[in-house]
Amino acid sequence: MNKKQMVLAALMICAIANLSQAQTFYPVLKKYSTADKERLDKTYATALSSGHNGFIEAALAIVTMMKLDLPADEFPMIRDEIDYLAAHSTTPMVRYRACLAGAVFAHPAMFTEEAAHQYSDSDAFFSALADRKTKPLLSSK
Repeated sequence: MNKKQMVLAALMICAIANLSQAQTFYPVLKKYSTADKERLDKTYATALSSGHNGFIEAALAIVTMMKLDLPADEFPMIRDEIDYLAAHSTTPMVRYRACLAGAVFAHPAMFTEEAAHQYSDSDAFFSALADRKTKPLLSSK
């Protein structure tokens, strides 16, 4: 097993363990040190480039919530992977969710209401983001 595969396997084990215990899909609330943020950027960029669509979708939800929790912080490696997925993913769902994640990364202040809510799963979370994106288009203002 090469280093990248080992890191991905470890991430999957941690994610499965955390998701099996979680009853509700919560936004990330912990505040991270600069070193932690750099590790998260590298780790989740690797997860987003894993090639496994289910894992990519889960990682997209996590990094999007992370950006909502830390709107002032830049995660350049994650952002590059999101942009790549939005343009080049082989599945429409990953492309769509990457586009929503890209909107959050570009304009986190637009999604402050969504950051404060709890979601039952990532589908509900991405649905709320999509609803927020369409509200300005549908308003009479």
